[in-house]
Amino acid sequence: MRVIITLPARLVEPVSARLAALPPHAAEVLLHEVESSAPVPDLHPGDGLLTLQPTDMEMARQTAESASSAQIHYGEIALLETPLGKQYGFMIAAAGTPLDLHALSPVINALSPGPYAWWHVGHAGAAAFLLLLLRHLELATQQPIDISNPLPQLVQLAALQKQAGVLSEAFLSQTEGEHFVAALADRQHALASFLDGAESPARQIARMIHLFAKTPSTAD
Repeated sequence: MRVIITLPARLVEPVSARLAALPPHAAEVLLHEVESSAPVPDLHPGDGLLTLQPTDMEMARQTAESASSAQIHYGEIALLETPLGKQYGFMIAAAGTPLDLHALSPVINALSPGPYAWWHVGHAGAAAFLLLLLRHLELATQQPIDISNPLPQLVQLAALQKQAGVLSEAFLSQTEGEHFVAALADRQHALASFLDGAESPARQIARMIHLFAKTPSTAD
């Protein structure tokens, strides 16, 4: 099985280090930098395409549809870019169908802290949504609030809250009617007592953010 990983250039070195632990016959893995003008290498039925740090929900869904039509396993990953990821593995939110993620699991496991130490968050586009949401949160926490003059930062936080709400609403609209089946069923069962098991974790997060974004803020 051949797997193409598309990723930002900044991740080539740590990802290559993680893949060094991949079992020899698990997969042939090629890295393709998203900044490159070269086309993605050809893939054949039964091969895999893994997208790291996707930032476009609609494009992710279109890519998944094209891959499915070509009988190519598609997965996408949002990971936390930490210096320790190279040595210990990355915290990973993975999106795709259970079948595709299981086919790609040797590669995803190599990038993770341990076998199946990753979270299946939904279908294609879900990892892109969570990564975009994370970037909104990072912007909101870049600077501590100046208590001597908090209004400018509160206004900025209110704007970020609204943007996150719009993002969540778009994701909920794109995934309306989705029936989620987790690739790792034991975790879905563990959460079933207090979460809707038929709805992906990404949709549940989006629903919560969307509801919160409608709440009047102190800066309004």
